[in-house]
Amino acid sequence: VLPHLAMLVATALAAAAGLLGREPSAVTVGGVVLCVVLATVHRWLTARAEQVMGARLRRSESWFRSLVQEGSDAVVILDHDLRVTWSSPALARILGPAADTLTGRHLLAEIHPDDVPALTASLPGRTPDPGADPAVSRGLQLLRLPDAEGGWHVLEAVVSDLRADLSVGAVVLHCRDVTDRQVRERVLHDVAYSDPMTGLPNRAGCEVALRQALGEPGPPVTLLVVELDGLVGAREQAGREVVRHVVAEVGRRLRATVRGGDLVARMGGGAFAVLAHGEGADADRDAADVDQLAARCLAVLEQPIPTTGGIVDLTGAVGLAPLVPGLTVEDALARAELAVRAARRRGAGTAARWTEQLGAAAARRNRLRADLAGAAERDELFLLLDPIVSLSEQRVVGVEALLRWRHPELGDVQPAEFLPLAERAGVAGELGRWLLRAAMTAVTRLRAPSWQTSRPRCARPACAGSGWSWRSPRAWCSPTTRGSGWT
Repeated sequence: VLPHLAMLVATALAAAAGLLGREPSAVTVGGVVLCVVLATVHRWLTARAEQVMGARLRRSESWFRSLVQEGSDAVVILDHDLRVTWSSPALARILGPAADTLTGRHLLAEIHPDDVPALTASLPGRTPDPGADPAVSRGLQLLRLPDAEGGWHVLEAVVSDLRADLSVGAVVLHCRDVTDRQVRERVLHDVAYSDPMTGLPNRAGCEVALRQALGEPGPPVTLLVVELDGLVGAREQAGREVVRHVVAEVGRRLRATVRGGDLVARMGGGAFAVLAHGEGADADRDAADVDQLAARCLAVLEQPIPTTGGIVDLTGAVGLAPLVPGLTVEDALARAELAVRAARRRGAGTAARWTEQLGAAAARRNRLRADLAGAAERDELFLLLDPIVSLSEQRVVGVEALLRWRHPELGDVQPAEFLPLAERAGVAGELGRWLLRAAMTAVTRLRAPSWQTSRPRCARPACAGSGWSWRSPRAWCSPTTRGSGWT
């Protein structure tokens, strides 16, 4: 401003001198010339600075434009009405010619209809909030846009509301194409939650469906566990490939037997699961329908399966467990497995429903299996000694040690109940060692009773010479003399 002001003052002085009829002095002329020279130099310097600044701005703009154009992420600009005003070239590389048709159109009208609710909730309103942050990010949103061939591309968009920023004044979407990633995730999901042999959901997929059924209110749902019997013989007879075909055929038959809304899953090996949904109008009717479904499943299992290795005949058992509120996935599966084990004990081709008695019996077995490990240290085990008599020598030749367990809360537990549990719990060897030590200790302390050296005789004369056997002081020589006693 100073050079221009000095030139203006000098010009005004020269003009005033001319108006007053005076000749401008050399100082005035020199001042005017100097001001003109200074203004010219200033203007040249300013123009040069503007040229340098313009070149820098052009280089910076070209740099950022190259970043936007060559970047893999697409940028979409929306106006206050959420219409597309501009999109980066990366969107054209993703969608092809269809990207050019988006300009001027409302974004919600172009995306997939299923993505509209979620994107509407994330997009800001038409009127910006004056007190809002000028750069508000709305997180990641998935949206699908059509390409020129009619296919859908999945874009992961970050929504930023920059309408309060005067330099932008728009809504900016930073979009990344994740279509290939979605395909890979879908493949991994199928691998993780699907059975490759049958194409049905596997155990993990069944647990997801169970968790969803238990967490959502609705009609009653019953879990059916179907266990096949005969696969081992088929594998020994025809080989593994035939068994694979058999298992796949069983899965197809079960899928064709159940209703459309029911889920069929392969739990592994020869076990399948069915989630049967009832109507909820009548509980008794729903229970009867589930029983009929179990009978149909057993019927299709017993139908012969033709294979390259011959005809394969299978049987099975079905366990039913209704899903009630408060159950966990593990509890529901445990109930169904208890029911199917009860059905197998009844015989092949039968079905059993879970009851409270089955649950109580399972809880008792679990309690006994847990308490059996330390029973010897707690002095809960004891022996019963039963004499062994030689009939030829007519004397006691030994004793038989019988192991018994007296539980502090459940009372006396029979060996037939706790010995199988000991084998499964891995404490059978410990019990055997305790039994051997206790029996040897008890035998060394025994004294020969007075009746051991006497000849036992029947009290009735009619029994003289008759044969008899005994294992305890209470015995009888024959059915005709039973109850008479002997000495």
